[in-house]
Amino acid sequence: KTIQLLCSNKNVIYCAHNIFFELDFLKHQFNTEITGELYDTQVFERIAHNGFTSYSLEACAIRHKKYKFVPMVRWLEETKKPHHEAPLDLIIPYVETDAALSLYLSSGS
Repeated sequence: KTIQLLCSNKNVIYCAHNIFFELDFLKHQFNTEITGELYDTQVFERIAHNGFTSYSLEACAIRHKKYKFVPMVRWLEETKKPHHEAPLDLIIPYVETDAALSLYLSSGS
């Protein structure tokens, strides 16, 4: 219910990198949808810094010298399982890092 409450504020701008992945995750994991305005930092990075071959959050973090810790990515590669099957002890730090990097990128840095 907390996630649903957080996602239901129409007056909030929700920011994420590849936000459509995040929307799908929220729908699948928590049966909720975001009702406010969306800001996708991956789209912004493509517009602001055109000419790179990758706009993944990891690639953008490296370009901005904000490289992220990746135990979840390692788990995904090793297990070949989908994101939503990852253990919470990997998901929570991964989500926290993604949020911090998305906020940094949204500031236009």
